[in-house]
Amino acid sequence: AMSSSDYVVGVSPQQKATKVYATASELLYGTKIKDVMVPFTKLIETTASASVTAAFRLLIQNRILSLPIYDERRQKYVGFIDMVDIVHHCVNSLSEEELASGFEAFQAKFDKVTTKEISGLSGRDPFEPVEMSAPLKAAISLLSNWDLHRVPIVDGGGDLVSLLTQSRVCRFVEAHLSKFPAAEKTLAELGLGSQGVISVNLTDTTLSAFKLMKDKHVSALGVMDANRLVNVLSATDLRAVGFSGNLFPSLLQPLADYLELAKGASKPEQVVVAVPGNTLIEVLVMFSEHNIHRVYVVESLETMSPVGVVSLTDLVKLFDE
Repeated sequence: AMSSSDYVVGVSPQQKATKVYATASELLYGTKIKDVMVPFTKLIETTASASVTAAFRLLIQNRILSLPIYDERRQKYVGFIDMVDIVHHCVNSLSEEELASGFEAFQAKFDKVTTKEISGLSGRDPFEPVEMSAPLKAAISLLSNWDLHRVPIVDGGGDLVSLLTQSRVCRFVEAHLSKFPAAEKTLAELGLGSQGVISVNLTDTTLSAFKLMKDKHVSALGVMDANRLVNVLSATDLRAVGFSGNLFPSLLQPLADYLELAKGASKPEQVVVAVPGNTLIEVLVMFSEHNIHRVYVVESLETMSPVGVVSLTDLVKLFDE
């Protein structure tokens, strides 16, 4: 029979088992990916021959950021298509007239373009699978060394069972912070969030902002009103406006109007910011509470003058040391 101490309230058997790890390194090598990943309830994917329009629909309807691409001819997964790829493709190939005419023009143009042709346009996320029985450290190293946002996880038979995202890794670390010596350190001490910010102004057109995103190879921009950071535009915001016919014409509007449209969809009401004196613990809580992919760092909450940004990629690299 089990003694009552076998079930500590609020601690799963897996978490209980991890109590034995003394250091962060032991924890990351000792924890298996399968203990951290969230298995698919249903796998949402697209095929290499599917149209960009169809993939865009799937992303929006399922409120997800990326889709694995399965190549039927080669009988294997070949990559991902994500919102950033679609932003790049729109910016590259739609004229202002076409944007003004709305979703019909998008459809006319992209019904004939396949996902395979544009996947990886953003240069992100090649398909590099890891087996679920591997240590968590293996996935973290892949995320860190390749600057990936997600790693495909396969079972022993090679079937895709989950995607391990940067967010998931950060939540795991957050639950085991006592093992990470960096947890108590401030952003300033860790040298994070001080490399400057690529920003646009509320009065700029949305299209010019997405163009800048593409040219600078970033997935988000700080949005300024005079010298204050007032918002963030991310690739996800292309999804937020959804399939309404006004999505594409709205790219010609000033950012102030576009961000109003994007607001209700999934965006935090206020821009989430840190200051250089915040500790890593405090910043990790911001990431998980608001379910965001980056936190902007401002000189002070009074001036809201941005000095840098901390991304999930930065955090994953920190945990990979």
